[in-house]
Amino acid sequence: MGSISRMGPGYLPMVLSYGLIIIGALITIRAIRQGESRIEHAYWRPMVFVMGSILVFAFLIPRGGLVLSTFLVTILSSFGARKTHWRNTIVLGILMALLTALVFIKLLGLPISVWPK
Repeated sequence: MGSISRMGPGYLPMVLSYGLIIIGALITIRAIRQGESRIEHAYWRPMVFVMGSILVFAFLIPRGGLVLSTFLVTILSSFGARKTHWRNTIVLGILMALLTALVFIKLLGLPISVWPK
């Protein structure tokens, strides 16, 4: 872990996690003091499709390559919205796939397969 004078590799994640715990506790205390017990309606559709697209990306990137995975994540995430303009979504998917390939393969030089094997 380390200390503040000699930080180890686990020091920053530990400090950030404690900070998040403190912020969460403060938000919880503030909510309890206000006394409102009304819970807002949860929007399941965006949560399911966005989280599902992340899981699809994690499963597909070793097999399908970066371009196909990014394109499918963009398309699947768009199902979270009620009104989807498919032409815009497909164009966005293509642009995102090309941009991620440019950034991660060309600029950063990461050893990720670009296309399906």
